[in-house]
Amino acid sequence: MVSFRKEWEILAVVQDDSEHEEIIHAEHRNLGRLQRGVRTPEAAYYQPILKVLVSLGGSSKIGEVMTKLEPIMKEVLRTVDYEPLASDPEMPRWRNTAKWARNSMVKEGLLKQNSPYVVWEITEAGRKALLKEAR
Repeated sequence: MVSFRKEWEILAVVQDDSEHEEIIHAEHRNLGRLQRGVRTPEAAYYQPILKVLVSLGGSSKIGEVMTKLEPIMKEVLRTVDYEPLASDPEMPRWRNTAKWARNSMVKEGLLKQNSPYVVWEITEAGRKALLKEAR
């Protein structure tokens, strides 16, 4: 009987820990997560990023791109875009979204993939897309 009690106590502790871990993981997954459509979408960043890069001679470091991008995006950005990320309280959400937009633009061939670290560089396809949008 004593061995069954010890085994039961061990199992009860293990189950409590696993339930606690599930709660922690569930809270972590939902921390700072926005509903779809609340923030400004990545696609809204494409043309402004291309315009900024052209104005900077076709390439620039991320800091300078972001500095010039914000005033251009000001009319489009929502209040939620200026809120800090839960994962990085020092980073406003719009900057993070701009970085994801850059990643998507690289995949689409609008920005160069093999640019030096922290440098964003427009491709010929990016220049054409910018001209096409201007028409």
